[in-house]
Amino acid sequence: MEWNCPYKLHEYKLKISTLPLCKLAKKVNLFSPIYTIYRKFVFSLLSKKGDLFDSSVIEKGVGGVNRSSKYFNYKTFNGAFLIKVEACSVWLKTDGFMFIGDLQRKENMNYSNLISKLKNICFWSGIDTLIFQTSPNSFLDVQLTEFLTPTEAFYMGYLNLNNKYRPEDFKFVFADVDTF
Repeated sequence: MEWNCPYKLHEYKLKISTLPLCKLAKKVNLFSPIYTIYRKFVFSLLSKKGDLFDSSVIEKGVGGVNRSSKYFNYKTFNGAFLIKVEACSVWLKTDGFMFIGDLQRKENMNYSNLISKLKNICFWSGIDTLIFQTSPNSFLDVQLTEFLTPTEAFYMGYLNLNNKYRPEDFKFVFADVDTF
């Protein structure tokens, strides 16, 4: 097989000074149910239930993963869920850290302010690390590079099964990865 790995995802990792309750819950099974109740309570105070949204990478000339309600439901088995912060839906997962799968694409959204609100949620939830991963030059990458510096994460690989689409014209966010 001729796999191609043209680039690595960009990773943005923000450290939050808080008690690492989320990490503790991942390591100590007896604490996990108590932490889950606490986290849900904090999230209910600081956010609303999010709405389904299209991938932030999709735009003219750029393809991405199509997200139907069935796809969102399928991804919830790994603990991913939607919240709304600053009128923007956020697809995330907490598993020792807060992993941001994707952010809803909104015109005139102050993404720096949104990130500050997410950091506040992390602080009160005992989550000491907030992580984003996205393709270079994607919408989310452009928003984040305005105030953060990325590092390289892992390679995105593809196998070109036909010549109808150019795989290099597709971009991805963390929610598109199998482990999210």
